[in-house]
Amino acid sequence: MQLMARGYLAYELTGLASRVGYVAASGAITALLFSMLGGVLADKMDKKFLIQIGQAIAFLLAIIVGMLISFEVITWTHLVIASFVQGVVMPLVMPARQALIPQLVGRERVMNAIALNSVGMSISTVVFPALAGNLIHLIGMAFTYYFLAAMYLISIVFTGFLPSFFPITNGKNFISEFTAGINYVRNSSVLRTIIIFSLSSMIFAMPIRLLIPIVAKDIFSLGSEGNGFLLSAIGVGSLGGAMLVAFFGKRGKRGFILAIAGVVSGLVLMIFSFIGYIYPFVWFGIVGMTVIGLIQAARMTLTNSLMIESTDDAFRGRVMSINGIGMALMPGAVLPITLISQYYSIEIAIFCMGIALSTISLLVLLFNRSLKSIA
Repeated sequence: MQLMARGYLAYELTGLASRVGYVAASGAITALLFSMLGGVLADKMDKKFLIQIGQAIAFLLAIIVGMLISFEVITWTHLVIASFVQGVVMPLVMPARQALIPQLVGRERVMNAIALNSVGMSISTVVFPALAGNLIHLIGMAFTYYFLAAMYLISIVFTGFLPSFFPITNGKNFISEFTAGINYVRNSSVLRTIIIFSLSSMIFAMPIRLLIPIVAKDIFSLGSEGNGFLLSAIGVGSLGGAMLVAFFGKRGKRGFILAIAGVVSGLVLMIFSFIGYIYPFVWFGIVGMTVIGLIQAARMTLTNSLMIESTDDAFRGRVMSINGIGMALMPGAVLPITLISQYYSIEIAIFCMGIALSTISLLVLLFNRSLKSIA
């Protein structure tokens, strides 16, 4: 809901695609700086407490933005600041969320647990972007942000029911822990390959979710409700992708499947941009976003499960934080894409994303043995 509301509001306030990119990219630098810190904290602190701190900050942020809108003093620079703060919080929280999974279910159930987690996230992306679009239309942007704040408050309460886990690491300082995490990944060819592939996917595939306000308005001439429906279509596809991975489990060469999914994902983006240019029909956009969401969710579920399974408990937070650098880079990748969109077209921008993703994935598929050998 927050991604949809913030992007839509930035575009409504300015009418410039590049401003959507600036808002999205403003959190990228801080996210890069704090990613490894989040991993070290996840390995040294109670993960539940760390998650709740992030939820509390997000709650306050939603309240503040809602009040700025209510008093009619909101500008796109306020959204940049909000994104900046979010860029600090998310990398501190996400490694803890992901590293907590195997401690809750055990290593043997990691694959299905991550798939189940993806299903839950996918269901929320099906329901709530469309809800956000309708709330903006019915009650206005300010009360939509107040609704967001209420959801964050509920999440703090529910997270409180999780068990606490004492950290595994000893009392070394941050620099030592940071260096140990880097060396751990550097010495594992499997982890290096998965992380490199994950970074390329985050940079060239995931930004499509932040480009939805531009896609909706420039290709399909849709307002806030249509914007929400396109995001929900990605959620429907994501739900299908996560369930597909859960169904197949550990059958087959999962590393090979991951590389193939990257190639196909890039091709789908290119086809979407081409057909959207010559035949901008709304139902095509919904179907296209559904397919994109399906492939993205399947790829992310496979990536996270392979990474967690290949990592020792003591280093899991730091490894997930290194992988989280890709999530930090993703908003930054939106900026050049939105600049291409503003000076050329959104269709050309998406086509460039597809070419880059397919090329990198194909190179990994052809020349990297580590990923293809993972069962």
